[in-house]
Amino acid sequence: MDSIKVLFKKIKETVFLKKYMLHIFLPLTICSIFLGWESREILIYNEIEPIFWKALIITLLIIIFGFVTYLIRLQYRLSYGIIEFFAGIMSVYIAIIACLRKGSFIYYDSLAILGGFYIIVRGMDNIKQGIEDLLKKSD
Repeated sequence: MDSIKVLFKKIKETVFLKKYMLHIFLPLTICSIFLGWESREILIYNEIEPIFWKALIITLLIIIFGFVTYLIRLQYRLSYGIIEFFAGIMSVYIAIIACLRKGSFIYYDSLAILGGFYIIVRGMDNIKQGIEDLLKKSD
Protein backbone atom coordinates (compact mmCIF):
# COMPACT_ATOMS: atom_id res chain seq x y z
CA MET A 1 0.00 0.00 0.00
CA ASP A 2 2.82 2.40 0.81
CA SER A 3 4.35 1.89 -2.61
CA ILE A 4 1.06 2.90 -4.26
CA LYS A 5 0.87 6.05 -2.12
CA VAL A 6 4.47 6.88 -3.02
CA LEU A 7 3.69 6.30 -6.71
CA PHE A 8 0.65 8.63 -6.59
CA LYS A 9 2.68 11.23 -4.74
CA LYS A 10 5.41 11.08 -7.41
CA ILE A 11 2.80 11.39 -10.18
CA LYS A 12 1.19 14.35 -8.43
CA GLU A 13 4.57 16.08 -7.97
CA THR A 14 5.47 15.46 -11.62
CA VAL A 15 2.17 16.89 -12.89
CA PHE A 16 2.56 19.92 -10.61
CA LEU A 17 6.16 20.41 -11.78
CA LYS A 18 5.15 20.23 -15.44
CA LYS A 19 2.33 22.71 -14.87
CA TYR A 20 4.68 25.00 -12.94
CA MET A 21 7.33 24.77 -15.65
CA LEU A 22 4.74 25.62 -18.30
CA HIS A 23 3.87 28.82 -16.45
CA ILE A 24 7.54 29.78 -16.37
CA PHE A 25 8.84 28.68 -19.76
CA LEU A 26 5.90 29.59 -21.99
CA PRO A 27 6.07 33.34 -21.26
CA LEU A 28 9.87 33.24 -21.48
CA THR A 29 9.67 31.50 -24.85
CA ILE A 30 7.14 34.00 -26.19
CA CYS A 31 9.26 36.92 -24.98
CA SER A 32 12.40 35.39 -26.51
CA ILE A 33 10.69 34.96 -29.86
CA PHE A 34 9.41 38.55 -29.75
CA LEU A 35 12.81 39.96 -28.80
CA GLY A 36 14.50 37.86 -31.47
CA TRP A 37 12.02 39.05 -34.09
CA GLU A 38 12.38 42.72 -33.12
CA SER A 39 16.19 42.64 -33.03
CA ARG A 40 16.68 40.55 -36.18
CA GLU A 41 17.54 43.57 -38.33
CA ILE A 42 20.10 44.81 -35.85
CA LEU A 43 21.77 41.41 -35.62
CA ILE A 44 21.57 40.35 -39.28
CA TYR A 45 22.17 43.55 -41.24
CA ASN A 46 24.42 45.53 -38.95
CA GLU A 47 26.07 42.72 -37.04
CA ILE A 48 25.89 43.76 -33.38
CA GLU A 49 25.38 47.49 -33.02
CA PRO A 50 25.62 49.48 -29.80
CA ILE A 51 21.84 50.07 -29.92
CA PHE A 52 21.29 46.36 -29.24
CA TRP A 53 23.43 46.47 -26.11
CA LYS A 54 21.85 49.72 -24.95
CA ALA A 55 18.39 48.19 -25.34
CA LEU A 56 19.49 45.08 -23.46
CA ILE A 57 20.94 47.09 -20.56
CA ILE A 58 17.86 49.31 -20.33
CA THR A 59 15.62 46.23 -20.37
CA LEU A 60 17.60 44.62 -17.54
CA LEU A 61 17.42 47.84 -15.50
CA ILE A 62 13.66 48.01 -16.03
CA ILE A 63 13.33 44.39 -14.83
CA ILE A 64 15.25 45.28 -11.67
CA PHE A 65 13.13 48.41 -11.22
CA GLY A 66 10.01 46.27 -11.67
CA PHE A 67 11.13 43.91 -8.92
CA VAL A 68 11.80 46.80 -6.52
CA THR A 69 8.45 48.35 -7.42
CA TYR A 70 6.75 45.03 -6.69
CA LEU A 71 8.29 45.02 -3.21
CA ILE A 72 6.97 48.55 -2.67
CA ARG A 73 3.52 47.45 -3.88
CA LEU A 74 3.44 44.73 -1.23
CA GLN A 75 3.74 47.34 1.52
CA TYR A 76 1.67 50.21 0.05
CA ARG A 77 -0.93 48.55 -2.16
CA LEU A 78 -3.59 51.29 -2.10
CA SER A 79 -1.14 54.08 -2.95
CA TYR A 80 0.45 51.91 -5.62
CA GLY A 81 -2.96 51.18 -7.13
CA ILE A 82 -3.86 54.88 -7.32
CA ILE A 83 -0.55 55.69 -9.01
CA GLU A 84 -0.98 52.73 -11.36
CA PHE A 85 -4.51 53.80 -12.28
CA PHE A 86 -3.41 57.30 -13.26
CA ALA A 87 -0.31 55.97 -15.05
CA GLY A 88 -2.63 53.82 -17.17
CA ILE A 89 -4.80 56.81 -18.01
CA MET A 90 -1.70 58.79 -19.02
CA SER A 91 -0.43 55.88 -21.11
CA VAL A 92 -3.68 55.67 -23.07
CA TYR A 93 -3.85 59.46 -23.42
CA ILE A 94 -0.28 59.73 -24.75
CA ALA A 95 -0.85 56.85 -27.20
CA ILE A 96 -4.03 58.44 -28.54
CA ILE A 97 -2.35 61.86 -28.87
CA ALA A 98 0.49 60.22 -30.81
CA CYS A 99 -2.03 58.55 -33.16
CA LEU A 100 -3.87 61.81 -33.75
CA ARG A 101 -0.65 63.71 -34.46
CA LYS A 102 0.52 61.09 -36.96
CA GLY A 103 -2.88 60.82 -38.53
CA SER A 104 -2.48 57.04 -38.67
CA PHE A 105 -2.97 54.05 -36.45
CA ILE A 106 -0.60 51.08 -36.58
CA TYR A 107 -0.35 47.96 -34.45
CA TYR A 108 2.24 49.52 -32.14
CA ASP A 109 -0.38 52.10 -31.21
CA SER A 110 -2.96 49.44 -30.40
CA LEU A 111 -0.40 47.72 -28.15
CA ALA A 112 0.21 50.98 -26.31
CA ILE A 113 -3.51 51.60 -25.86
CA LEU A 114 -4.17 48.01 -24.73
CA GLY A 115 -1.20 48.25 -22.37
CA GLY A 116 -2.63 51.40 -20.84
CA PHE A 117 -6.02 49.74 -20.53
CA TYR A 118 -4.39 46.80 -18.73
CA ILE A 119 -2.57 49.17 -16.37
CA ILE A 120 -5.89 50.87 -15.53
CA VAL A 121 -7.54 47.53 -14.73
CA ARG A 122 -4.58 46.40 -12.60
CA GLY A 123 -4.65 49.75 -10.78
CA MET A 124 -8.33 49.33 -9.98
CA ASP A 125 -7.67 45.81 -8.71
CA ASN A 126 -4.82 47.03 -6.50
CA ILE A 127 -7.02 49.86 -5.15
CA LYS A 128 -9.72 47.33 -4.26
CA GLN A 129 -7.26 44.98 -2.58
CA GLY A 130 -5.56 47.88 -0.79
CA ILE A 131 -8.89 49.04 0.65
CA GLU A 132 -9.70 45.47 1.73
CA ASP A 133 -6.30 45.20 3.43
CA LEU A 134 -6.88 48.48 5.28
CA LEU A 135 -10.31 47.32 6.44
CA LYS A 136 -8.85 44.02 7.70
CA LYS A 137 -6.13 45.86 9.62
CA SER A 138 -8.65 48.22 11.23
CA ASP A 139 -10.77 45.32 12.56
